Amino acid sequence: MKSPLPSILLAFATAVLATPASAAAVWQLRFDEVETLAGIGGEASAPDPQAPSRRDLTVLLDASRMLLREGASETLYDFEARRVATSNLESGDVHAASLYADVGFREYELGNRAFLGQMLDQAGVQDHPLDLASVETELSMEGDPPANPEIVAADSGGTVVWTLNGNESVRCRLSSVALPESLQRARTRWLVYGTRIHPKILEDLLRELRVPELLVYSYSSMGTVHEVRLELRSAEPFAGEFPAPPDLASIAPTSDDPIGVLTHEILTSRTPELPTLEEVHLRASAKLDDRKFLDALLAILDQVLSNGETDAELMREITQRGQDDPSLRSFLTAITLVNQDPEKALPTLEGIATENLDNRHVLAIFEANALTGLERPDEAIARFVVALDGNRYLAGVYKDLGDLYYDAYETNVAWDCWDAARKIAPSLEMLDSVRDLEEHLETAYPRFF
Repeated sequence: MKSPLPSILLAFATAVLATPASAAAVWQLRFDEVETLAGIGGEASAPDPQAPSRRDLTVLLDASRMLLREGASETLYDFEARRVATSNLESGDVHAASLYADVGFREYELGNRAFLGQMLDQAGVQDHPLDLASVETELSMEGDPPANPEIVAADSGGTVVWTLNGNESVRCRLSSVALPESLQRARTRWLVYGTRIHPKILEDLLRELRVPELLVYSYSSMGTVHEVRLELRSAEPFAGEFPAPPDLASIAPTSDDPIGVLTHEILTSRTPELPTLEEVHLRASAKLDDRKFLDALLAILDQVLSNGETDAELMREITQRGQDDPSLRSFLTAITLVNQDPEKALPTLEGIATENLDNRHVLAIFEANALTGLERPDEAIARFVVALDGNRYLAGVYKDLGDLYYDAYETNVAWDCWDAARKIAPSLEMLDSVRDLEEHLETAYPRFF
């Protein structure tokens, strides 16, 4: 018998039935959360262990996003965009950052604490808070080399207890509710970002898709022991809309200093239109004709440091025709010394007269590079700010600033700087090192992505 359905509706119905039900699954998990704090060895400075904090925990999961709502805090992870946004539901404040900044900080912090812990071990200090296995647990990340703690799992009537170096670390009883296979990776992300469980124990937990009915885990952080107890209230497909990421206009700058404000403006505005190489060529040529040799060269360098484009032929002509110009010779001498001998380069750069230079801000970049070489990062940042006052679209400056902030453990600001540079000049060659770092983080710590 011929189907009574119109052919177009029949095709639609066939397509829907052929699509796995879990393909676009969104699940909501709700827990009662209780956290208790206590000092290691009963330290007097520790919070009162008899005053646990209680809050609701809601977890929304789909294949590419995760939302954690914990008390008055809501954190939205977008794994495709590699972004994370945290909102205070009471104040309305919203902050956003690169996902790489979180993982990069953990790696940096793990390496630093591992080094300090080794020093304490060599000094014979016992039971210090930088025990590597404890640090790996807090950061959900193994060291290189890893601690390889002794981990023992024991099943007691359906509740599995894991001990780490003889101390109970995790207790878990699974419910009968299983997440769809399409959310296997999403479950991993939740346990990595939303809990503090040693990666080796996490391997055991991730073998099951069932949702924990009870999950208790302990970790220590700089002298304070945290015990977190999660009891499942519900686990079910989510019928509503997954919350949209916050509007760009609502996101606060990462910091209130000039760099935080500048990067925020660039990241939340339209991609800038930079001068063309032809326009820069005309401006630099006019200065060359006026025998303003240094200003002509700085005009070209301004373009090079904005988007990587250069006019090599005109640069060669400027340096040849201006070879006897004192200011140009001082500048060329200084830039050859910036990396090799910054102590000599800096006073040479500072001694160049700038009152007649339209592009004097470019000199500040090289002064900042010399100050970086002299390990004076705060002064270097101040000089970079001077450069950006002259041209806020100097992608190369944002790259150097990101390096400085990364070395100072301020990874959120570092990635804001690097992302601002990418927005201005996506193909800038000097950003290859940032891409290499991101590829390293994804390869070394795939659970976070």
